[in-house]
Order: sequence, then structure tokens, then C-alpha cells
Amino acid sequence: MVALLLPSFISFIIFAGATASQWSYLRAVASKWSYSTKDNWDEEYPKYCAGYRQSPINIPTRETSWKWLGTLLPLKFSGYDVEPTSMTAENNFHTLSVTPAYLRKPRIFSGGLSSPYELLNFHFHWGSDETKGSEHTINTVQYPLELHLVHKLVGQTVDDALETSQGLAVLGIFFELSSTDNPALTRLLNITSKLTTENNYTANVPKPNALSSLLPDDLSSYYRYEGSLTTPVCREVVVWTVFKQPLPVSKSQLEKLRSLKDINGEPVQDNYRNPLPLNGRRVYRSWL
Repeated sequence: MVALLLPSFISFIIFAGATASQWSYLRAVASKWSYSTKDNWDEEYPKYCAGYRQSPINIPTRETSWKWLGTLLPLKFSGYDVEPTSMTAENNFHTLSVTPAYLRKPRIFSGGLSSPYELLNFHFHWGSDETKGSEHTINTVQYPLELHLVHKLVGQTVDDALETSQGLAVLGIFFELSSTDNPALTRLLNITSKLTTENNYTANVPKPNALSSLLPDDLSSYYRYEGSLTTPVCREVVVWTVFKQPLPVSKSQLEKLRSLKDINGEPVQDNYRNPLPLNGRRVYRSWL
């Protein structure tokens, strides 16, 4: 049962192959953890969620340390400029989880990463209003939306990566409120109304954009630290890269995310874990 309690990108892998007869069981599994008890996850899932390298964190910019991360060997992206052959979105009752398909999966490498990683999927965290939503904070300031692009070590299975130190690499990207829509989100968010019971809470995104459209222009400025998954069971196997530059998102686009319903028919919102202590960890930045 542990595997079925893993975060959104793992849940999607399981849910995507489900038949209609399996959905009632899978929905029950999805309901076993809830953001309503997020402050008690260390007690509910003590094996991992009570660890000392938990995520997310507050990033105190004046206490970060410069490291050569992006100076000599910049973080590099392969396949991010390629349009997916298809893209499937799912409401897994905790977030909007999105899995693009490729002939060759996009990869990230260099920039201080020990090995290359390949994309699994991506998902979002948002608030019930525009004053909150992101999981990471900068000097305690919270953004209204945060995107997580999840990658695993090339050559490993997901199960192996979950048992390996730095088995996963997650890119965190903030969004700030804008008076206009972000066109890179339009096609994806336009299908949120289709994520209903009748469609098994999944839908195909028409003519999906290349994932480079969801990256900031400045790929050289980011924070780096070692942490965990941000949902149960909070395994401490993640090397985090959190970009400094936010992207835009409009209020109407945030409302489309808030239109998703959870297992009880309530709006999916405030789906973020609060920052956890650093416990002596160093947070590095890639620029002087």
C-alpha cells in the first residue's frame, strides 16, 4: 500500500492504467492522505515525514551560499523544446497532474547534478486565494502558484529512484499574479472542466506546447538543496532546483485550477505543505 500513497506523479502512473471497475478502489486509496492534516503528517507517516531533510523549505536569501553550480557547468535541458506527441492531464484529487509523452523523454543534466535525469511528469500547487499557494517560500513570501517538474535518474525505475539518495530531481518554478493570461498554460487549463467522473478524471491536452514554455527565461539563477517529496510518504530522495525568476499567471487561470474537485466534491485548493526546518542543511544559489 505504500506505493499507492506516494505523491501525485506516482499516483498518476497507477491511475492512468485503471479500468472503470478499479476507480472506486483507487479513489479510496487517494483519500488516505489529505492536505487538511498536513501539519500532522510527521505523526501519520513518521518513517519519512518526520525526517530531518524535509521539503518544502523557506529560502532565506541572505543565508544562501554561492556555489559554482551554474557558472562553469550550466544546468542543461535536452528535449524541452520538443512538442510532446501527446499530453494527458488528471485530477488525482490532490492536484492537476500532467504526463506528456515523447519518443525520447526530456532530460536535465549538468549544473551540479550528479547524473542525468529524465522527466516523469509535472504538477501544480496553489492556494484558495492569490496570497498563498506555493510550497517553497522566499524570505517567507509565498507565491500564488508553484510548478514541480519531476525527474528520475536515467536508467532507474521509479521504485529504484525512490530508494536512492538523489534518485529524483525536481524543478520548482514560481508564478506571480498577472493581469493577463499566461499563454503557455491556456491549452492545459482549458481542459480542467473535462476532468470529471464521466471521463475518469483524465483528459488529453490538445496540441500541447513544448515544456520550454513553462521554464523561466533565466535558467542560470536558481537555488539548490537536498530534500524530500512534499506529500506522503515524504521520502528524502530529492535534489531540488528552485528557480529565482517567476512566471506570470492570471487570476482567471488560478480559478480554473480551483475549479477541480477533491474526493469529497470540495474544491482542490491550499494543496501545499508548509515549509519545514532546514535542520542544518545548506541552501546554495547559482549566482554571485
